[in-house]
Amino acid sequence: MPLLTTAREKNIFTVFAKRAGTIYDTFQANLEDYILRQRALGVSREEIVRRLIADANNGQHIFRELAGDIEKELDISLFQGFQASSNPPDGSGALYHWELDDSAEHCDSCLYQASRGDLTIDQFPIPSNQETHGETNCETYCKCTLVRTEV
Repeated sequence: MPLLTTAREKNIFTVFAKRAGTIYDTFQANLEDYILRQRALGVSREEIVRRLIADANNGQHIFRELAGDIEKELDISLFQGFQASSNPPDGSGALYHWELDDSAEHCDSCLYQASRGDLTIDQFPIPSNQETHGETNCETYCKCTLVRTEV
């Protein structure tokens, strides 16, 4: 059985891979900038390498930023995967509504989605359905969900 079984899961993975590439590019630019700044201050190459190894081992400075950026993107991708797998399209034209979590403070986009009423699943911002790829203004920790409307 393939690991990625639906078009939605593949789209979520593709978006994550693109974001991870951007994170790597940013890390590389930060690393190059750090090395150039250290060299401009007269720090030897050996000392730069020693500091980078110590920072990597201790999760400090640019390595801490890298880990935080990757963690954030994983959180977003896992949330999107959960939304996609818990609300698969069934082709029946079933209606869904955006349900606000009572315990959450809601962002503008969630309030807007909730105000739209009952719609088909393809009309909501979940991965592979719209350009937003499931992103709301509250981003990673959105507590809202789509619920199938009982007729």
